[in-house]
Amino acid sequence: MRCIPILLMSLTLVLPALAADKPAAKLKPGQAPARLSDEPLSTPYTGPTIGPFTMCGISALNIEDLRAEVAKTPGTTKQPEEDGSATIYSQDKVARVWFFTEKKNRANPAVSCRTVSGEGDYIHLEMEFVCNGARNACRTLKSDFETANERVRATMKGGHSLQ
Repeated sequence: MRCIPILLMSLTLVLPALAADKPAAKLKPGQAPARLSDEPLSTPYTGPTIGPFTMCGISALNIEDLRAEVAKTPGTTKQPEEDGSATIYSQDKVARVWFFTEKKNRANPAVSCRTVSGEGDYIHLEMEFVCNGARNACRTLKSDFETANERVRATMKGGHSLQ
C-alpha cells in the first residue's frame, strides 16, 4: 500500500492552489462566467447545510463543529495555508484529506473530504463537499476540486499502484 501516501501527498500538493481566493474574471455585459451552467455538477452540490449532518463518517452540527471533530481525531495532521484562506487536515491512517476554508475565502464556510481506497491497480478517490458560502463561489470551489481530483487520478494512472 505504498501508493496511499503518494496519493495523499498529491492531494496535499494540489489543494493549496484551491485555497487562494482568485479575483473574478472581467466579463462583457450579459456574458455568463464559463464555470457556471444549469447542468448538474458531476457530484451533487451540497449547501447550504443547516442542522446536523454527517460527512466521511463524522457527525457534526455545522462546519466548525466538524472541523473540531476532525482536528481531535488521532493521527490527524494540520497544515494551514500561508495566505490564511484554508486549512488542510490529513489522516494517513484512513487515507483521507480534509479541506476547510477560512474567513478570507469567498466560499467560506466550506469543507471537502477526500478518501482514497483501492486494491491492486484500482484506485478510488471519493469526495464529499459542503459549502455554505456564496453559491457562485461554492460552485467555483467545487469545480476546482473536481479539476484537482482529475489531476490526481491522471498522476496515479501514470504507473503507481497500491501494492
